Amino acid sequence: MKKIIAGLVLLAAGTVCAELPIPKTEFNKVSLELVERSAGEGNPEAQFELALRYYAGHQVVKNETVSFEWMSKSAGQKHPGALALLSQMYAEGIGVSAD
Repeated sequence: MKKIIAGLVLLAAGTVCAELPIPKTEFNKVSLELVERSAGEGNPEAQFELALRYYAGHQVVKNETVSFEWMSKSAGQKHPGALALLSQMYAEGIGVSAD
């Protein structure tokens, strides 16, 4: 059974799109300064938004490594969107070595 599950995971990883989806968050229309402050204070939704902005280069210089760092912080707090996208970042090597 474990071999079947591992095979399905590998198959799914091979079919993942090369780009992350950019979902809307509650911080989507908030100023960069407020997003940065809230993210720094530990708000997982703001951390997720900041990760997306660094990934897309929206109001900041595009930086996939910084995006990965913020996505990891948000996922560490069990943010569902960050958990999903972090796994895709690992699978595709976005901001980190592919794993």
